[in-house]
Amino acid sequence: MDLAKHVTWEIVKGAETFESFQQKIISPIYLDKNLRHDVKEDIAVIEKLLLHSYFEYEFIDVALTQAVFTFEKALKWKYQEVNNTSSCDLGFEDLINWFASRNYFEVWDNEIIHQLRSIRNDKVHGIRKSLGGTAFLREVYRAIDLINDLQEDVELRMKRKKLMRLLQKQLHEFLEGGGVISWFGKREIVFRADIIFFNNKLDTPVYDLAIWKIFDLKSRNERGNIVPRSKLIQLTKCNLSKEIFQGKDKTTGELITISKIQDEQNKEKFDQWHKELYEQTDLPMILSFITIPQNNYFNSAVRKFHQS
Repeated sequence: MDLAKHVTWEIVKGAETFESFQQKIISPIYLDKNLRHDVKEDIAVIEKLLLHSYFEYEFIDVALTQAVFTFEKALKWKYQEVNNTSSCDLGFEDLINWFASRNYFEVWDNEIIHQLRSIRNDKVHGIRKSLGGTAFLREVYRAIDLINDLQEDVELRMKRKKLMRLLQKQLHEFLEGGGVISWFGKREIVFRADIIFFNNKLDTPVYDLAIWKIFDLKSRNERGNIVPRSKLIQLTKCNLSKEIFQGKDKTTGELITISKIQDEQNKEKFDQWHKELYEQTDLPMILSFITIPQNNYFNSAVRKFHQS
């Protein structure tokens, strides 16, 4: 049988060749060194299924089914390890709840994990054929992320989540009236800063932030409702006071600061922009363009965290 690119990939940017498909569509999989050999073998098969989905698109669905099966097995083995027992009588749903209640997962909403279980149940028990395709691709990686989560330090995770919630709340309150960021030789007005992740596993903790500058609302409509993407930065040695937030760029060591707006001209500019933003008839869509990408940013940060 001759292998040929599946017709579905003809319209997907980045899938022009098998080589570009491997580089731009399929993400490298990292596994914690302490994972059981059985789990690593199962995931090696899943990775091959993803690679060969270039030739058979439905292999993505097969890969997801196998990824969820492997996740369930990993939970059972981890349960036995934690409880020093040779058996596990809990079902998949109860296993997820048991580990979630003990902060074993790097997620903010445990329902995300149960969605994987629902997909598995539908694949196993459903009578209608369904095809998730590329929509399921990210779910394969999510299942593997959750497996890696099981090997991380739970106490560090609890501290991490607590600090992230606190700093996120403080930053949003700090920027209620806008701010001025000084970075890379420029000063620009910003309206939002989000803590994407906080890596407290390193000797020098690293903060991943998404920074949103104010943008031209009129040209956005002319260009087809396009909202400029946020700027992602990694900072160390962060500190937030009443008047200023600051940290050092992880790569360059440059001091980056966000201060409250003091200049009257900038204050007037921000207030007018903010007023026009909330007068937009498609405001919910604009806000979704801001918040939806955060999930992808977070997933990417977690994968880097597992490798750190």
